[in-house]
Amino acid sequence: MMLTIILLLIGAMISALALRSLHAGRLKERYVVLFVLVGIPFVALAIWPDAVGTVAAKLEIEYPTVLLLGVTTFFLLVNLKLLSIVSMHEQRITALAQLLAIVTDERDDAVAEAAASRGSSPPSSPR
Repeated sequence: MMLTIILLLIGAMISALALRSLHAGRLKERYVVLFVLVGIPFVALAIWPDAVGTVAAKLEIEYPTVLLLGVTTFFLLVNLKLLSIVSMHEQRITALAQLLAIVTDERDDAVAEAAASRGSSPPSSPR
């Protein structure tokens, strides 16, 4: 009974904190979905505490091995999702840096042309 309460509290707290952060504007929707999915296994194990034992019996594998496989799979999936998010942001940052370099170069060329048309020397740009 105590294990069920603890698992329900953990799952509910993870989901509630994610939803609260979404409401406060500190967390985007896709991250909230990720954290809600992280909380689901805790709630599922609270509802069906013998799920790991049943899977171990059906697969004819020892209980600790099934538990280890489940936890490892769960963490690998969460890491994969987080790394895909980081990669996407890294690509966006690279694209923005390249765009900034192009715009800065075009601005410097425009300033040099304007200075040349006025007959004065262009101001030096801090690069």
